[in-house]
Amino acid sequence: MPKIDVSKVAEILKKNHLDPALLRRVIEELNLAVQPDPTDEDKPPAVKKQFVVLVSDPDGKMPKHDFVGWVLQLPENESPATTQDRVFRATYEFNASKKGRLLPAKTVGDAIERTSRPSTLRTPNSG
Repeated sequence: MPKIDVSKVAEILKKNHLDPALLRRVIEELNLAVQPDPTDEDKPPAVKKQFVVLVSDPDGKMPKHDFVGWVLQLPENESPATTQDRVFRATYEFNASKKGRLLPAKTVGDAIERTSRPSTLRTPNSG
């Protein structure tokens, strides 16, 4: 849809002999409508993410067999080497919760499937 300047709209309405009081109200509403929304400015930019593949090899048979793996997202500025620690920390937090005490996560698969996704991505200062 083409954009048109509010002053151009005002000129067109004046040419068509619109009532001055109505013209003023319409122009005021148009000016309010074109102002940027103040809540949009408060939003921080979206965090860029990187993908990490976590493979489960509990018996150390890496090159010879098929394995279970998960694709996880981390903030772009975080090291992929911290992935395992993040999963362990999230599992610990989950197992300490009420739901985790009833049905604790005992394996890596349980940890990734049962714990909440954001807590595996959470950095210590991101809350």
